[in-house]
Amino acid sequence: MNDRTIGLLLQSLPFMDSHRILKILTPNHGLTTLIARHVASKNNRLHALITPFLVGEWVYRLDHKDIHPLKDGTVLQTFDQLKTNYSHLAVAGQIAQDLLRTQLPGKAAQIPFDLACACLNKLPIFLEPLALLASFRLKLLSYEGLLHFEPTCTRCGSPSIHFLCGESFCLQHTPSSPLLLSAQELPFLHAKSFSELAAKPIKKDTYERVEHLFKFLVNY
Repeated sequence: MNDRTIGLLLQSLPFMDSHRILKILTPNHGLTTLIARHVASKNNRLHALITPFLVGEWVYRLDHKDIHPLKDGTVLQTFDQLKTNYSHLAVAGQIAQDLLRTQLPGKAAQIPFDLACACLNKLPIFLEPLALLASFRLKLLSYEGLLHFEPTCTRCGSPSIHFLCGESFCLQHTPSSPLLLSAQELPFLHAKSFSELAAKPIKKDTYERVEHLFKFLVNY
């Protein structure tokens, strides 16, 4: 029996010279792994489906295995602008790696799918693409339930100014940790639009704290 789904191609790995193992994020089935046979040749009609990053419609045979044979497919959207700028392409690659580490087979991933596609679409407007990567990671952590922001201190109920994983702290109760985020850094989570986010320069230490926190929480 064949299945059909929309999905974002995150990774394409060579296998036995002419084949490819494709890692695809789908809204309804989460991370799905396909094998595309004999697609290295440009004469194969499926050759256009093996280069990240693209959104496609994928038709594959459902097997009782972890890897499903790709039968057919159609390219729905490419992100060609990313390939003209190394920093944009590097951030797109990091987004893909983050999704490969956090998303699971068989677990619906509509929100991560929509978030990733929106970020890849808007990456070209960012002069500092690390700001978008920081925002993506904070939103992904929040969606996964690994990050919570409360307006009052967990210890005493005073207004919070720092956040650490699932706890909020006032000045008096703020612990010492390289993973701390400050209230001033929250715009990267709550920016209302990509243009607003693109206009906010990100400090190097802010990005590094977000990266540190993300890798710690997802066991990178």
